[in-house]
Amino acid sequence: MTGAVARHVAGAVVAWVVFPVESLACYLLLLGYALVTGEGTGGPLAGPVLVVVGALAGLVVVPLVVVPAGVLAELIGRRRGGLAGTLVAAGTAGALTLLAVLAGAFVAGGSPLGITVACAVGVLLVLPPTLVHVGIVRGTREVPRLLARLRGTGAAVVDPPPVVTR
Repeated sequence: MTGAVARHVAGAVVAWVVFPVESLACYLLLLGYALVTGEGTGGPLAGPVLVVVGALAGLVVVPLVVVPAGVLAELIGRRRGGLAGTLVAAGTAGALTLLAVLAGAFVAGGSPLGITVACAVGVLLVLPPTLVHVGIVRGTREVPRLLARLRGTGAAVVDPPPVVTR
């Protein structure tokens, strides 16, 4: 039980780190677009503020979307295999994100095109942290097994050829 919680905490921390990285990448794309089109760049604090906003969004999204999807992936992955678990995690994270974006858009009264774009962007931005979380959880479970198997069979150590002495 403690091992499972530790795996998911490690996965959640690494998934949270993905959010500021995504924010920085989005800022750089927007900055490049602004420079090419001759629009305003947003000022000197635009990049750091966007990274902070991404980090704060990650604090909300990771426990509400990413971790439940990762737990479901681990449960499904034990019975059906790793690929099925990963697909279930991606679908779960996408569905939870769609529900959240739709609820926020309808409360704010967005246009249909704006709601569609917001749903697509939301799902695309939540998939990388979810896949990272699933990968960390699965990796922290599989690496010790792999190391134990390598130690048990001696496949990791290559014995030198015997030296013949007379």
